[in-house]
Amino acid sequence: PRILTKSCAQTMAVWSPPREAITVGREWRGSSGAPQKGLPVPDRPTRPWAAIAALTILTLPLGSIYAFSVFLKPIEAALHLPRSELSLVFGVASVGFTVGMLLAPYGFARMSAMALAATSGACSVIGIALAATANGLPLLLLGYGVLFGTGGGAIYIVMQQAVNVLATRNKGLINGYVIAVYPAGAMIAAPLFGWTNNVYGYRATLYGL
Repeated sequence: PRILTKSCAQTMAVWSPPREAITVGREWRGSSGAPQKGLPVPDRPTRPWAAIAALTILTLPLGSIYAFSVFLKPIEAALHLPRSELSLVFGVASVGFTVGMLLAPYGFARMSAMALAATSGACSVIGIALAATANGLPLLLLGYGVLFGTGGGAIYIVMQQAVNVLATRNKGLINGYVIAVYPAGAMIAAPLFGWTNNVYGYRATLYGL
């Protein structure tokens, strides 16, 4: 028993990250000095509910990317753009969302989760502001398609990873909720944006987003 206890203690000492290194998205080293890959698991009580709340607040508005169809008629009327060109905007946004999801993991070892989420959020905010001021297709593609789409994809992955690191129970249920938040954002945004487009105009709706 003494040998087994000593062996377990040595194993925990090697694989448990130091308290000061427990930051989602930063490289950490075990007591052996070797760099450990992946996100370290916290060794102190966590607050998964806070991560879930943050995920909900951040991703619900970004899920409105799938409600782009409510902007088609007002943008067509204001900018005199054909439907085919506006469909390209949503197509680029969908590709940007995928690219953001693929690029975000490369930032895990270089930035904290907070910094990475803030950077991705700033990208989305700048993009939607450009789309609100756009007077033609190029700025719509850059703002809504590239920046808003890519930032949204990056935030989605960052928050999903943060929730999975902090949650210790019911991970299947939590991941189902994470996946459901994005389409829920579109379901909420579609009627809301339709109303604000009629009352305030589509530019004000985009600024509000």
